[in-house]
Amino acid sequence: SLSLSKDLKIGIIIILIILVLIQGFLEEVVFRGYLMTRLAAKKGKWIAIILSSIFYLVFRMSNPSASKLDLINIFLISIVMSLLYWYFDNILVIAIFHAFWNCISGVVFGFNISGIKVSDTIFTVEAISDKQILTGGSYGIEGSIIVTVFFAVLGLLVYMGLYLKMFRKIAKK
Repeated sequence: SLSLSKDLKIGIIIILIILVLIQGFLEEVVFRGYLMTRLAAKKGKWIAIILSSIFYLVFRMSNPSASKLDLINIFLISIVMSLLYWYFDNILVIAIFHAFWNCISGVVFGFNISGIKVSDTIFTVEAISDKQILTGGSYGIEGSIIVTVFFAVLGLLVYMGLYLKMFRKIAKK
């Protein structure tokens, strides 16, 4: 169920939004903008995507509440973010996507962000199901099968878009 938080602290919410936006932006700059591009220059794009996603997964594994599905989703999300970076060739697009994902799911809707409870949110979400596979449980929406399906479909679409983009480049030559 979704309800407006009873005690909205606008000042704290604004600060949380700024912090969450910065956090998502910095993660993308480090893992995609720096690490993945360095690895791609030495090992190629696909190896770089896999290795940087493994590093991102290890970075996220420090959360003791992470389940197998949480970790699978984090790896999948990292792969998709890497593909999006490859597609747009612009770290800002990916950083904004990541930052807004965290902001909307955490500060606006009140889901835990990778197992971290946001102190003040605009809405309060309470699971009407005790099925962790649907809700993500204490990890947050990122640990749900819904996110698995969403990012699998998004990843497939971006992957197909990359190939269409490549074929367009070949056709122009």
